[in-house]
Amino acid sequence: MFKLPLPLLFLAALGLWLVVAPATPTRAEGICPPGHFPIGGGTGGWVGCAPMGPAPQDSGGGGSSGSPASPPRRIGPPPVKAYMAVAYHWDSGAIWATAGQRSAQAAQDLVSKACEEAMGSECSWVGGTDEVYVAIARDESGILFGGTQVGSPDAAKAEALERCQKYSFDCRIVRTFNPILIPPGTPPERDFSATWLPEGPAKRHRVAAVAVPAEKVAAPWIGKNWLALGGNGFAAANRQAVAECERQTGGKCKGLLGSAAGPLGLVYTGVGRVQVVPLPPTGDPHERVERICWKEVEGCALVGTIDTSGSGVKVIDLVKVAQPLRGYAAVARATRGPDGIAVSAGHARPAEAAAAALADCRASGAVACAIDSGGTGDHGLGPFMAAFIDQAGGTLYEYGVSAENARKRASDWCARDKLTCREIGVWDLSRSLRLWQPIAP
Repeated sequence: MFKLPLPLLFLAALGLWLVVAPATPTRAEGICPPGHFPIGGGTGGWVGCAPMGPAPQDSGGGGSSGSPASPPRRIGPPPVKAYMAVAYHWDSGAIWATAGQRSAQAAQDLVSKACEEAMGSECSWVGGTDEVYVAIARDESGILFGGTQVGSPDAAKAEALERCQKYSFDCRIVRTFNPILIPPGTPPERDFSATWLPEGPAKRHRVAAVAVPAEKVAAPWIGKNWLALGGNGFAAANRQAVAECERQTGGKCKGLLGSAAGPLGLVYTGVGRVQVVPLPPTGDPHERVERICWKEVEGCALVGTIDTSGSGVKVIDLVKVAQPLRGYAAVARATRGPDGIAVSAGHARPAEAAAAALADCRASGAVACAIDSGGTGDHGLGPFMAAFIDQAGGTLYEYGVSAENARKRASDWCARDKLTCREIGVWDLSRSLRLWQPIAP
């Protein structure tokens, strides 16, 4: 198997948003040896020869039909070595592929030339020989993830889906490129190759690139991101964002991510940081954020979006975005006396929230009270808080964009940890609030 720099599997890490265009095999021909019959071809993306007997089973899934679950069974000498190559470009969803070529250079030259004629420079490719399978998965935003495996299309699909699901959501296989086996003894002039090219001109994405400082910077630049919009493609936008970041900070900067399918989202995490994430061009962005929330920080909330349809470079001040969403809140629980919790919200400082909650707890008749850390602070999650109590008497708090969302998150938490829980209450912390909620035995 051979690979060139920037293989398909690195697209997610580089923030390359691609959409796979329909492709059509342009050539697939050949004659099998006596006692064998041709298999594959058509829209399957592969051809080969198999001995007379039961036909291979369809591997199913995604944009390749008739793919074998395992390589065709062989009799006699191994087939002639054949090569595959798949080319792609950062700024387009088009893919150029070929299989069954007699040399690695021929496969590379064919797809590279076709890609460069459509897109210009900066085409990349991945390929292999003999029984190498390439699978391509795509998420709802059009982000493309690739998997390459020897001997198994199912393994290639699993690898592509695993990478996609690790970084994104709503993943599905959209294409599988399978090897072409050239029968042994086939003369060199006999052409068994197949080539897949986009139908019509390759469509270019609109792009956006984000750069951040790669080293410590002076105070005015802490929490700043540089967003380059438009330009002549992702690579150009990335260079533009990095250059402006370095010009303003006087230090080294690096490209962080990009978008070509929809807006970027500003996500506020439970530890008070803001992350920039891609959002789907359609659908509920809150659902997208819910799926990628960092579980170790108790979730996250979408606090803003960035339109990527403009041009030029803008500075995103994440420090300003990271200010409290709703003021500070605190929960105090009675440790002696009537059991219950005091909820206080809408305060300018954490100490004020804690003092108010403790005062309300004591005013309820409790002999002693303590701050319940799970419900204290500004978690950066939606404005609604759900409080539950488990079978051991422990309290747990979850947050959401609505009362039902917060309640569901708390219920899911209990189910995941196999706890028997009951609800104490759900409150909107976006407004000023001071209350005492008894907890029934």
